[in-house]
Amino acid sequence: MTDIPRLVNRFDPIVHRPSDAIDFSNPQIDVVELEKTLTEALRHYGGFGLSANMIGIPYAAIAIAVGDRIECAFNAKIVAESPDMVYIEEGNILYPGLVVKIKRPAEVRVRFTTATGETNTAKFSGLTSRLVQHYIDMQNGVPFTKRATKFHLDQARRRL
Repeated sequence: MTDIPRLVNRFDPIVHRPSDAIDFSNPQIDVVELEKTLTEALRHYGGFGLSANMIGIPYAAIAIAVGDRIECAFNAKIVAESPDMVYIEEGNILYPGLVVKIKRPAEVRVRFTTATGETNTAKFSGLTSRLVQHYIDMQNGVPFTKRATKFHLDQARRRL
């Protein structure tokens, strides 16, 4: 087992800037090892997902818990969104106890690359859609608090 990287502080600049895309023709990092690190970190810290920048790795990679398995995606990008919008409460391990209502598309289509270098496009709905959107935002330097209305963020802070 690799050493589990520590979570960064939510104020760390790495959380607030877009992560670097991975060049699969000349990778800046061992992608298979990154997938292993993300998987182990998500199991260690718990929760529903993780982006690489949350553990100090500046590359576009996310890990999502899907049932009892963890799926990783590299260079994930939303390529289509449904017009139907849904409010759901979201939280994040970098913001302990803060739960905020966020409005997002009900379904998204995402293009991503796997650790083997295969590029796929998949449609997500329900909780998986929400998780994918949340962690793609995180890898792009957009914490969920930036998606909240002032009203919902103030409300969540008062509850906290």
